[in-house]
Amino acid sequence: MLGVVVVHLLLNSRWRRLAQIGVLAAGPFMLAGGLVSGWQGNLRLSSPTYVRVGDVLLEPEGIRFAKWMRDYVGKNHNVVADFGNSNTLLAYGLQTPLTGEEFGIAAAMRSPGFGPEEKEIFRAIDAEFMANDARAQCCTVLTAVYFGNPGMNTMHNVRNYVVRLPTTKYDDQPTVDKLADTGGLTLYDLRAALAISATGRPDEK
Repeated sequence: MLGVVVVHLLLNSRWRRLAQIGVLAAGPFMLAGGLVSGWQGNLRLSSPTYVRVGDVLLEPEGIRFAKWMRDYVGKNHNVVADFGNSNTLLAYGLQTPLTGEEFGIAAAMRSPGFGPEEKEIFRAIDAEFMANDARAQCCTVLTAVYFGNPGMNTMHNVRNYVVRLPTTKYDDQPTVDKLADTGGLTLYDLRAALAISATGRPDEK
């Protein structure tokens, strides 16, 4: 559509000069966008803060967690996560993060239990793993926007909106395996739990 408009303006002698200037001005931005779209995911994010103590390199917990999953669990898994961790799981873990308010994902993460409703939500989005962040128990501004809230237009409202993610509700589930625990982030394997249908029998897929 944009190309049709540009061609029309170029053919119109009245707007030809203006169209030529517009095309020349937009060229560098289009070129830069094309180059960036081909970069690796971790190069599109701002560089993280690393701390070196002697020969030890300390990485941010979320990045270390994502790299561990990539190396030991594998790539391209569907992982339920909050918005912040979904970025590092995508860029550094090469996973497919499932996040946000749509499809009930955030509501299922915030719910106090892991029952039929939560399982049905996760089945519908083909979830395999859950990345649960214990730091979401803290009342901070970042916690308030974990899943985004369009009503948070003032700092007062943000500070009073707390998203508390239950961090232990999967621990007593016999069909949920805990694969990793960094102290802040925990990785749960939901595949066995979600393979059991509402009738109590494994789904025949």
